[in-house]
Formats: sequence, C-alpha cells, structure tokens
Amino acid sequence: MKSILLGIGLTSAGFVHAATIAFQSPVTSISDTSPLDAPLSFAGASLVQAVNFGSGTGSGAQSVVTANQTINFTAGTTTANALSGTATELFNTGVQGGVLLSPTTTGNTQFDNVLESDGWHSQTTDATRPLTLQIGGLTIGQTYVISIFSADARVASAGRTQQYFDTFSGGIFSGGSSASFSENTNTMVLGTFTADAATQSIFIHATDSVGTNDDTTVSGFTLYSVAAVPEPASGLLVVGVLGALILRRRKMAIL
Repeated sequence: MKSILLGIGLTSAGFVHAATIAFQSPVTSISDTSPLDAPLSFAGASLVQAVNFGSGTGSGAQSVVTANQTINFTAGTTTANALSGTATELFNTGVQGGVLLSPTTTGNTQFDNVLESDGWHSQTTDATRPLTLQIGGLTIGQTYVISIFSADARVASAGRTQQYFDTFSGGIFSGGSSASFSENTNTMVLGTFTADAATQSIFIHATDSVGTNDDTTVSGFTLYSVAAVPEPASGLLVVGVLGALILRRRKMAIL
C-alpha cells in the first residue's frame, strides 16, 4: 500500500516517525467539490500546498473552483525508489491516469482530473517498502490540516481497501491511523497534526487480501495551515489558572 513517510532517516530497518496525525472518518462516494472546502471550517485556515499525482491528461496543474475558494493543484513528484530527500514527494510508486479510476463525476472537470490520475504502489508488498507520501516545507510548531484524496474503480481493484498511518518501522504500521476504507470510491481522509519536523510522512497500508500485490493509491492532497487548537486538558488548565487569578483579585479587593 501507499504510505506517507517522514523523510528524516530511511534505512533498511524501517522508516522514521514524525508527528502524530489525528485522522477523521473517511468521506466516501464524493460527488461534488464540497469536501475540498472542509479545511475551511478550521480557524485561520490558509492553503499551503495542493498536489496532484499521476499521469495522462488528468495529471499536472488543475485549477479547481469550489463554492468558497480556488485551489490550484500542481503536478506532484513521484519516484519508484525509496525515500531520499526532504521535498514533497510520493515514494515507492508508479503513476497512471485516464483508466477509469474515478467511478463517478464530481460535476467539476478539474477535480475529476485530479481523481482520474494517481500514484499507485509499485511493489509486491508493503511490508518493507510501503507507498509513502512525504510532505516537505513544514514549519515546526505549526498546526496543519491535510486532506488526502484517492479513487480506484478499476475492475481489477474490486474489493481493495487501504488505511493511513503516521508511523512505519520494521514492517509494522503504527501510531495515528485512519479507518480502513474502500479504494473503489472517490474518497477523502482528513487529518490534523502539529509539525515537529520540516517533513511529515503518511504510510499507506493495504488492508485487503485481494490478489498477490498490496496495491494502494493516492490521487492528490491539500494542506492548510490553521490556528492551534488547545488540547482538552490544556484548555481546562487555562480555565483553572484564570479562575484562580480572578478569585485572588476578588480577595485582594475585599481586603
């Protein structure tokens, strides 16, 4: 399957882990552009990257106009080899396009083009070299929202499923993970993370037993920087500190 790798240290023993990603439930059977606007619900959302992988007429630059924004996708860099650099790139992948990957139209030709071309896992197993999406150019301490898109409705791909992880080592996928989902529909998986390095990786794991190859796929992604949201425990701590200060001031006023 395809995976997003961190890119800080790749050895034969495994891949290096980056920040923990909190994945939301997959959005399947996408039939319009509204999922592209989902990151705008986060405070301070600002588009940082939009990348489209694959080949054919649907690959390369695509300008997608939604109800709330214009997203200019750029052509993604891919390689059949393992991780080697720190730029945004899809590793351990082949590319394809125009082969009926998307089962339905979104009503937007450019978004359809993004879904109709992809990078796919080019290895016979993901136990040693999973499909890996590395996001480069990050600011340490910044919170991001990533939306990953995929589609593979080919007859030969019937029944295939995949899952995203933020950690892979020694043949084991772990850390923050999405739910397993079908590859056969237009799907978006959204995740949030706070960068602790200049790169962030996502590893894509095949969760089906269809055929002899661990075939996974990524069509493209968008990345937004957003305002940091306090953890629940941190929020309670802030409330407690403020409450203590107010109580202290009131006591001083009485004295």
